[in-house]
Amino acid sequence: MSDDVLNKVTALFKQQNDQFNKRFDESDKRFDKLVALVFEHYNHFSQTVDRLEEKVDQTADNILTRVDGVFKEVLAMRQEQVAHFGSHVRADETLENYEQRIKKLETKRAVV
Repeated sequence: MSDDVLNKVTALFKQQNDQFNKRFDESDKRFDKLVALVFEHYNHFSQTVDRLEEKVDQTADNILTRVDGVFKEVLAMRQEQVAHFGSHVRADETLENYEQRIKKLETKRAVV
């Protein structure tokens, strides 16, 4: 091969290599932009999810706080019912005791 042909082939390879490097650099820049865009959207999405999680936590906390209040009221009412029922039982026992005493007194008067 002559030097002239070798120089032309070398020049052609160099030109092709330069074009490849230029395209690669352009692709690399586009890829970097794409990665930056993806990270930007990821950060925005992540922040949105964090805000939603916080709102859900606050809402759940509010609901549970209200349920606790209702539960305490129901518990207090239940305790009042138990106490009220107990007073009825005591009143029934006292009434029964009075009825027994009256029968004894009536029986004694009938015998006398």
